[in-house]
Amino acid sequence: MDGIKDRLTTEDEREAILWGSTNRSSTEKINKCYLFGKTEEYNEHGLIWTKFFQLARLGYLGAVISDTKLEEIRRVQNLKITIVTYGDREGFADNYHVHLKQGEKKILAQIVRPGKYEPTHLAYPPKPGEPRSKTIVEAFFLYSEIDRKAKTVIVLDKGEDIEVPFPVDFSRYK
Repeated sequence: MDGIKDRLTTEDEREAILWGSTNRSSTEKINKCYLFGKTEEYNEHGLIWTKFFQLARLGYLGAVISDTKLEEIRRVQNLKITIVTYGDREGFADNYHVHLKQGEKKILAQIVRPGKYEPTHLAYPPKPGEPRSKTIVEAFFLYSEIDRKAKTVIVLDKGEDIEVPFPVDFSRYK
């Protein structure tokens, strides 16, 4: 596999949409290919939103992909990475940062933003030591700054010298 691409061919686009639409019975199959981290309860994990993955998700959803939407995906210059993270209160991730580490090179995200905060327990209070809240942190990296063949670690920086590393191999993602 060539790894993530900032430009898809027409054939790549068709393949992504077809792959998504033929796997409608299992969103897990599609997500699993782009997942990193541990998905067990309360473990931080995430998804790598390549252009191929975005089109596959649209195909999975059975969406009619307009020329406008296709052009919008083609123009994107940032690789989107999302990380599900947990904390003790709403707003816990407001000052989190995300960067990529490739050897000695540190690539800062162009944009980092937490999503909507949700309680982890709706029907009952959490047990001692369990998180009370979760969110999805979105980070956007310029494709042009990423070495797609280099060993890479996605780093969730929580501040106060607390970092959560996620080793990934960009060459295995389309």
